[in-house]
Amino acid sequence: AELGVAIEDLDEQLAEAAAVDETSLSFVQGLRPGDVIGSGDERAVVLVRGYGARPRLLLLNEEAGLRRVKPDDLPAGTSRLGAMVLPEPFLPREAIYQHEVAAELRAFRDSSDADEPIHTATDRDVSAVKWAKRLERRRRELTRVQRRSERAVGGVVDDFTRLLSLLEEWGYVDGWELTPRGERLRFVYSELDLLMTESVERGLLNSMSPQELAAVVSGFVYEPRANDEPGDWPTDHVADVGDEIARLSDELRDAEIRCKLPETRPVDPGFSEAAYYWAGGTQLPDLFDDEFAAGDFVRTCRQLLDVLRQIRDAFPALAETAAAAIRAINRGVVAAGGVE
Repeated sequence: AELGVAIEDLDEQLAEAAAVDETSLSFVQGLRPGDVIGSGDERAVVLVRGYGARPRLLLLNEEAGLRRVKPDDLPAGTSRLGAMVLPEPFLPREAIYQHEVAAELRAFRDSSDADEPIHTATDRDVSAVKWAKRLERRRRELTRVQRRSERAVGGVVDDFTRLLSLLEEWGYVDGWELTPRGERLRFVYSELDLLMTESVERGLLNSMSPQELAAVVSGFVYEPRANDEPGDWPTDHVADVGDEIARLSDELRDAEIRCKLPETRPVDPGFSEAAYYWAGGTQLPDLFDDEFAAGDFVRTCRQLLDVLRQIRDAFPALAETAAAAIRAINRGVVAAGGVE
């Protein structure tokens, strides 16, 4: 009963939380590297625009200062002032390159076709959005706890019977015999083993590059902390696969509820951008905000490597791609097993 009241309270708070300003999001999604944006006397050039539902920008100002911003972070009145050509080769982390671009930015003259200023979210709106995301995550956690508490308490035999029923429904056992799917499932050791195996069996991870495979598989490994903000998938293709897996996850949870089994948590894209860019050769300082600890990064990468090895060994069709992803991830501080 108390859990039900808590969930109702969260629903009320979520209903009161403001939605993020979609104008800001649309503005950011339309930007490209080299675009110059400004608000008041402040100007900056876009070096990198991220991917996903809420892409971040890597901006360089006229003093050669770098910063990453989300759509919600843009000040009111921000507009696109024009575009400049970024020097080649593209070396955004090199001080010489940063000062060269900053000098060109200082000499840049606003275009006559500059866009109208956008109306960005107020600080109050942004705060409400952040809390809404956290409340929604908390609501899902409470709902899972409530459903678990409502299940009839049974012995080990009852639990095994329910699990057997689920595995038979999904084609992993036939009576007391393992099917070929079940044989492959035996070699997967993960909290989300059934969801991941079913994703592979349905071909959701086919036709992916090693980078993309690393990003998607990280979703089966990474579990956010309570106060972490939801992450984004790094590319449109990866996001499409993530959406397919999310639908499969809903299907699996429905089956688990029918069988009165603990519900499998959904995949989380919170580490996918880090995995994608690290597998692509990006260096550690270019990946994270300051608060992301290198130790957390190494631990999660090593968990990711473990699951990629399982995929390589259990699923021949993905063995080559998984092996390439392993080589791409297992370098630098990850290969050393600690922080350099």
